[in-house]
Amino acid sequence: MSIDRPESSTPPRLLFCVDGIRYELLRELGQRSTGEVLLARRRFAKGPAGCVLLKRLSRPTSDKQRQRLEQEIQLAFRLHHPAIAQVYQWVLHGGRPYVVMEYVEGRSLETVLSLAAMRQRPLSEAFVCHVASEVADALHYAHTRSDEQERFLGI
Repeated sequence: MSIDRPESSTPPRLLFCVDGIRYELLRELGQRSTGEVLLARRRFAKGPAGCVLLKRLSRPTSDKQRQRLEQEIQLAFRLHHPAIAQVYQWVLHGGRPYVVMEYVEGRSLETVLSLAAMRQRPLSEAFVCHVASEVADALHYAHTRSDEQERFLGI
């Protein structure tokens, strides 16, 4: 997931620690239908820190919803493609599920489209074809993915 890197003047606030890894809130990025998206810094006990996206998901209201959420996250762990943000971890903290994801530097497609609309300037055909090609490649990868026993995942 690509999100424009927001600047923040407030110091990071510790959200939680898991297995010696600290997650510090840098900024809330917005509300989505599945929950909130947060920009966080991930700090290891020893080693470098880096930005990650945290999706603070809505609490599942039933066992069926919880099971479906866990299945979707397990499937996302299996996706390793340059055009798909990597899912690193699933954390349950304070009764709420969090998905820790790769932070992709740069402008989001939503921002690029909004700027083009505001300026009333269409995007170039080459750019549109490039984006469509990347999305199609990522979708093909996800839809044809199989597990270690070569069983189709059914994404």
